[in-house]
Amino acid sequence: MIPARPTAKEFDFQRNYYTAHKKKVYSVGWNSLGNNLASASADGIIWLWNFDNLLKKDCEIKAHTEMVQQILWHPDNPSILASTSDDKSIKIWDIRTAQKEVKAEKTKSANMNIAWAPQGSTIAVGNKENEISFYDFRELRLLKSKKFTVEVNEMAWDTTGSLFFVTTGSEMSTGPIQVFDGMLNNTKELEVLECHRGKCMCIAVDPSGKYFATGASDALVALWDVYELITLRTFTKCEGIIFQLSFTFDGQYLATASEDHEVAIYDVATGDVVQAVNVESGQLSVKWHPKRYVAAFAGDDKSKSEESGVHILTMTKKE
Repeated sequence: MIPARPTAKEFDFQRNYYTAHKKKVYSVGWNSLGNNLASASADGIIWLWNFDNLLKKDCEIKAHTEMVQQILWHPDNPSILASTSDDKSIKIWDIRTAQKEVKAEKTKSANMNIAWAPQGSTIAVGNKENEISFYDFRELRLLKSKKFTVEVNEMAWDTTGSLFFVTTGSEMSTGPIQVFDGMLNNTKELEVLECHRGKCMCIAVDPSGKYFATGASDALVALWDVYELITLRTFTKCEGIIFQLSFTFDGQYLATASEDHEVAIYDVATGDVVQAVNVESGQLSVKWHPKRYVAAFAGDDKSKSEESGVHILTMTKKE
């Protein structure tokens, strides 16, 4: 069980909105220092932002010829960013260089999701043909691939790198989470975890390494014990598909991006809803800052203006 602790204190919330993209934003992410944010869109563009309490545009990268599905920073190197796209490519970017792009690999199918191993040496990429490919980051060299018979969605390693989780689903499936050897010595699943009554769409790992959370098309968020691989509790505030989840740096709070026109923030220990942030459309991506109670989230906000952009929510404890 989760150790008991006081319920969430009252917070003040401040939200700002920053426009940049011509189409909906599919992915946002902070680098490991939290001084840079990246946002990626259906327009094929990645925007880099500087952050110091407020966001400021740094540069625009014409990253892909089709929509950028997901971006993810290297777990330790704050200058390295990876991206996947419908244009059948994976790219690695170094924001310190003038040209930015340093590695690119063509793939046989459009790519959806990406995950870094904790040590940063291996990248996993899931494509639209329900196959996961593992690459050596240094050379972007294919190490091995695994084909699935069900829909493959988000995936993640645990904080030690010993377990690799894959969220799955099909029209007839209850959306199991498949667990594999994180060292990739064997591609046969170690465990199959059942909880959701719909397609399991996303996963987030608590930075402390104790828990992970999954979200699904059944609008349910489940919290799991990493060591026991059992469900500890479920969060039921959402009513639509859960697209992405994110833990705060200390693992105390969990945020959702979903079809709902709100971003829900939960107290992990109690299950209480700390805040439900109203937005004008469903949100596709949410990421907490690596050191502060600051969340970035984005989705289909083009109705707000001629451009889509990124919301920044600052959560401050009241005196």
